[in-house]
Amino acid sequence: MGCPVRIFVAAVGKAGLPSAFDVGAWLNWLFVAGRLRVHTEHNHNALTLPVISRNRFEDNSRLLRIFFGTGDLGVVFTNLLRLGCGGGCAPV
Repeated sequence: MGCPVRIFVAAVGKAGLPSAFDVGAWLNWLFVAGRLRVHTEHNHNALTLPVISRNRFEDNSRLLRIFFGTGDLGVVFTNLLRLGCGGGCAPV
């Protein structure tokens, strides 16, 4: 009978995690979302960092767009590899 108690105690310790995510999402909506919507409209409805940087700094050479685009890809693929996802998300 010790095993169900151990599982229950472990689950109770993690019960606050979903509510913490909810509080974080609410704070994000409260403090960040409004400014982000205004800034997006100001930059001609730009949705990505490369497009925002192109509009904000008036970069016609696309150098900043290439820089931010490769940076975004680098962050995504670094996190995928860090999580153990190789080609096709098979564990490495």
